Amino acid sequence: MKYMNWCKETKVVNLNPLDAVFRGGLYHLPTSSITDFGLVLPFKDGFKVAVDVIDDSGNPLSTKYILDLVGKTVYDKSNCSKSQVIDKLGEPDFEWTLDTPKTRFDEWVNNFGWVTNIQNKFQSEVLDVDSKRRYLYSTIVDPLRAESSDEALQGNIVIASELDKQRIEARKKIKDENPFPEYPTEL
Repeated sequence: MKYMNWCKETKVVNLNPLDAVFRGGLYHLPTSSITDFGLVLPFKDGFKVAVDVIDDSGNPLSTKYILDLVGKTVYDKSNCSKSQVIDKLGEPDFEWTLDTPKTRFDEWVNNFGWVTNIQNKFQSEVLDVDSKRRYLYSTIVDPLRAESSDEALQGNIVIASELDKQRIEARKKIKDENPFPEYPTEL
């Protein structure tokens, strides 16, 4: 005799039939067994089959499909940088979506999905370039300026002049290699 097992806690049905133990002239079945396979819905990709209605004796009367997104990542519609991995069956909360944002500047717009906030992206790119330039100025240009000033104070005008040229070239190179982004026209 074959049966299907179901979990009394989650109500999920194991769709792989098992063989009942025959002992003492009787088949021994667990209390969480289903022998009427007609009650059990067939396998459906992306879903689990679960017991829907149970009689007073604890026997299943019908089954239903429950969405199975366990292990999938969902994203918070109010903050695309927040995500979580689903660990239970069923639909995710309305505030979460399976759609993956394309950038960290995306915002959820109902009926459209993720839309990149161009202004926020532009401002972040400007700050990134500004930070990088400031770092390079402080580690390359400022030491050349200090060295040039020291040499000038010591009367080494030729060396000071050469250091000033290097400083000016370094500053130009930093600006050329780290340009500010163009202001977006599609705001």
